Amino acid sequence: MTTEILPTSVEVFIKQIMPWARGHQIKAITKFVLAIIDKQTGNQAELARAQGNQEAAAKQLSRLIHNPRLKPKDFAK
Repeated sequence: MTTEILPTSVEVFIKQIMPWARGHQIKAITKFVLAIIDKQTGNQAELARAQGNQEAAAKQLSRLIHNPRLKPKDFAK
């Protein structure tokens, strides 16, 4: 039996662990966390392919990863 992961549940969790993050950041993180869970990979190209517009998704993921305010290394921990 598998449990479905709801986007709203992930978004609520991210808001709880990152209360200082802005709305668009939370939505982007939620989108890519769900893609990681779905695709079982951390490969940026594969995650971008999982989204509708691959080029836009790749740019969004790159901006997210390189955002110093989000401290990606701390977030990964």
